[in-house]
Amino acid sequence: MDLWLDAMDFSQVHTLEFNDTRGHQLTLTEHVAKKLPPKLSSLKSLTLHNTIAELFILALPVNSLRHLSWQHPKAGCGNREDEDANSSLLERVLQHHGSSLQSFEYRTPEMDNEAPPVMSVEEVHALVTLAPQLRSLTLDLGRVDNGTNGGPHWPWGTLKLLAEGLPELTDLTIYFELASACHRQERGAHWMMDFIRCGDECTGPDRYAQPLLNKTSAADMAQFLRQQKAGQPFETLTFRAGEWEPPYEGPDRIDRWLDGRRVWVTCRLEDSIAQESDLVCESGDTLPTGKRDGVCSLLEQVEIEPEQVPEASNLAQEKDDL
Repeated sequence: MDLWLDAMDFSQVHTLEFNDTRGHQLTLTEHVAKKLPPKLSSLKSLTLHNTIAELFILALPVNSLRHLSWQHPKAGCGNREDEDANSSLLERVLQHHGSSLQSFEYRTPEMDNEAPPVMSVEEVHALVTLAPQLRSLTLDLGRVDNGTNGGPHWPWGTLKLLAEGLPELTDLTIYFELASACHRQERGAHWMMDFIRCGDECTGPDRYAQPLLNKTSAADMAQFLRQQKAGQPFETLTFRAGEWEPPYEGPDRIDRWLDGRRVWVTCRLEDSIAQESDLVCESGDTLPTGKRDGVCSLLEQVEIEPEQVPEASNLAQEKDDL
C-alpha cells in the first residue's frame, strides 16, 4: 500500500469514492486515511463509509470539498446511543468543510432489529449554521413522539428549520424508518432465541412505523416545506423508507425482513412560481401482501388478509411541535 501511495500522482483527482465492503475488510484503513489526503490537492467530491472516514475528511484542506457523501457515519446501535459523540462528530466535519459544501449526504441505512441513528435537532441546527450554501441534502430523520395521545408524528419543527435555514437548498431527500419498534423487538428476541408467544406477534400494519410514509403523508410534508421555504424554492422533495442498500452479495445468510422492502415518494415543482396545484407527487412501494411474514408464521404458515396500509394521520394534530 505504501509503495502504491508513493508511486501514484493523485494531484489531479477531482472525484473519489471508497466502496462499502459490507462487513469485510475496510477499503479505507486508518493508515490510508492519514497518508492519502495530503496528496489530493484537487479533490472536490468524496464518497465514503463508516466512522473512520472522519480522519480522512478532516485531513483534507479546509473548505476544499464541494460534494460529500458519508454513509454509516455514526457509532452506536440505536438513534439515542452516543448522541453527544455523534453530534460533535458531524459538527467537526461541518466546521472543516461546511462553508464550501454544495451537496451533502449523511445517513445510516436502516437495520432489521435496531433503530437507525437519525439526525437530531441539535445536528440540524449545526447543519444550517455551518453549511448555508447547500443546494442538495440527503439525511435521516425520525418521527417525533412527545408522549401525547396523538402518538408519533412527522418532525414538523425540524422540517421548518431545514426550509428556513438553507436558502440555497433546492433538492432534499429524507429517509424515515420503515420498521416499527414492535417489529424490531420481536426480531431481536428471535435472534437471541428468546421465547415468543405467537398470539402476541407483531403482524400486519403493526410491523410498520406510524404514521406510515405514503403519497398522502409525503405530499403533506412537501407542501409544508414549500410554504416554509426561504430563498430559492424547492425543485425536488424525495421521501424514502426501508431497504435502499445494493443487493447483498456476500456469504449465505438468513434473509432479513427488510430485504427488498421500500417505500418512496418524489414531489416536484415545475417552476419557481408554482401554485399548490403544481405540486406533483409520484409514489411506489415493494411491500408484500398475502401471507404474513413474522417469526411465528414461519412455523404456522397461516394465511391472513393482505396487509392494510394505514392512512396518514391528521396533519393539524401532528404539528404540535411547531
